[in-house]
Order: sequence, then structure tokens, then C-alpha cells
Amino acid sequence: MKKTGFFLLVLGLIIFCMDIKVFSACHGVGYAHLDVSWRWSINEGINKMKNTCKIQLENMERHPDYKFSIDNACMYEWMELYYPDIFSQIKKRIAEGRWEPFGGLWSDPICDIPSGEEFIRQWLIGKRYFKEKFNFEVKVGANLDQYSSWPGGNLPQIAKKCGIKYYAFVRGLTKTNGNFFWWQANDGTKLFSHDSNYWFNCPAGNCGCSNTKPALKYYGAGNGGGGPNNEQASNCGEANSCSRLIDFFEEAVKQNVPSSTNLTAEGYCLSTDGEKATGILTHRPFIKWYNRKCLCRLIEAEKFSTFSANLRFNYSPDEINAYLGGCKSGELEEFNYPQDEINQALKRYLLWQHHDNLPGN
Repeated sequence: MKKTGFFLLVLGLIIFCMDIKVFSACHGVGYAHLDVSWRWSINEGINKMKNTCKIQLENMERHPDYKFSIDNACMYEWMELYYPDIFSQIKKRIAEGRWEPFGGLWSDPICDIPSGEEFIRQWLIGKRYFKEKFNFEVKVGANLDQYSSWPGGNLPQIAKKCGIKYYAFVRGLTKTNGNFFWWQANDGTKLFSHDSNYWFNCPAGNCGCSNTKPALKYYGAGNGGGGPNNEQASNCGEANSCSRLIDFFEEAVKQNVPSSTNLTAEGYCLSTDGEKATGILTHRPFIKWYNRKCLCRLIEAEKFSTFSANLRFNYSPDEINAYLGGCKSGELEEFNYPQDEINQALKRYLLWQHHDNLPGN
């Protein structure tokens, strides 16, 4: 009888332990938060990105296990245009799985001024750039330094339809306490999301890991770029600090991390140092005025270019001349839709929607 009881006790413990999900991974992500421009010009931002990339590429040469992640597609294009040697090294490291582009946005924008259409363009152009240049499909969306509210309630819907599977937060989500949750749009679309308790300038090493869920920490110098230094990169093996954001989310999905929390996008409000950010919509209003004016001009350019291209491909020169009246011979016969010119104009426009530019701070 005693043997039977002991056997049942052991069997019960085994079943109980099998049901407990143990997460050994404390994901430390080497990261360099770099504002496109803040207290510096765009030209200085380009220089900061160059220096950041050089430091991280040197870290990868010294430490074979080291990995690094950085966002903002526009900054990758800076390297392509002005420092092609650095760009080619980044391309090599991305192919190796050691350098991770994430976010997918062209330039991390403020969230409560641009329209939904502008966010669609941010992701379409940003994700397309990463796909065309690196054959890399960005699945982790992020806008880590966001400090505004998102009043539209449709960002998860837009992100998911642009190919984003997961979303990473840092600032302002104190209610989640570093947990996973479902970020829900007004139409019911959900994104599997996580809010980290750790921001940039953290040391490498243990990041608050428990045996019930994976933990995430970004480490490395930030704000003006830089990222992990040589010492931090050499210690990245401690507490599994050589990781990427996609690894973190995929482990959580693989281990079926439970999350019953739903946070709606409508009314979602971030804060800075525990205080609500104010004046975003009203500070330096001329910036917002020019932003809107540029958007209207870009929409007009697309409409009239589409109209002209449609005329060229569907009507004869005589029909076009009769329809428009006074059209010079050969003007529309030679017209092609100016996709490259429109894309370049969009890139410049989206760049200035950066969260430290459009608010006027």
C-alpha cells in the first residue's frame, strides 16, 4: 500500500512538472536607440549611425556569438548612399542572422498626428526596403521611443495588414508590468505584443528572467546611438544575452505563453517619465501645417500621374488631344508613371514625421 502511494505521488509530481512551462531564456537584445534627429541635425544623425555601425561590426568581428538589432529603415539607406563599405558589411551580417532590422517603419513617427494612410506608407516603404536590399522580411513591429497617444484605434489593424506579426513596446505601458498581451484594434484585429520593463543604457546580463515566461531587455548605449560596447558584447553569453527580438517572440509562441490581457488601441496613451506628454498637437503649429500641405501635394502628384499614365496607355494621341485640347504633340506619348520620383518624395516626407521632428521638440 505504501509503495502504491509513493508511486502515485511520484507520478503526480511528474505530471505536474510536465505541465509547468519553464523558460530558460532571458533574451538580452543588443540595441542602439538612435533618433534620426533630436538635439542634432540630420547630417549629424548620419554620422552617429555610421559610428554606431562601425562599433557593432567590430563587436561582431571580436565576438562570434554577438547579435545586434536596430530599427529605422531610413538610416540603413544612409549607409547605402554615403558609406557603401559599411552597408555591405551590414548586409553580410543580416544574411548570417546576427544583425536584425526590426520595426519596419521608414522613420519612427509620432503616433497622434499622421493619418492611417501615412502609417501604411511608413510600413510599406520601410518593409519593402528591407526586403529588396537584404531579402529580410520584418515581422516584429516597434516604435520604441513613442510618447504620444494613439487616438485612431486602428494601428494594430494597419500593422498586421502590412505584414507585422508581433509588436514590441517600451515606454508608458506600466499596466502590463513587462508582460505579454494582445493589442487590439477597433475592428477586433489583434497583435501579440510585449512591453519590456528595460529601456536603453541597461547593462548586459540577467534581465529579470523567471521560470514562467521569457524576459526581454535591451542593452547598450542609446539616444545618440552607440549600442553595446566591447565589454558588454563579450559578456553577451551570460543569461542568453545574444538574442534578437524575433527570437524572443518566436520562443514565446513556441512555448504557448498564455495571455488573456487585451489592450485596445483606442485611447492608448504613452507617457514620459510617468507624466503625460503635452503640447504635441499644438507646439510649433507651422510644422504641422507644412506636414499636411506636403501630404496633400503628394496625393495630388499620385492622382495626376495615374491619370496621365492611364491616358497614355488607353487612348490614342488624337483622342488625348481632343479630350485635353491644346496638348503638345508627344508630351503624353512619352509619359511614364514616375514611381521612383514619387517614392523619393515619400521617403523625404516620411523622414520628417520622426517623433522628435513633427511634434516640434
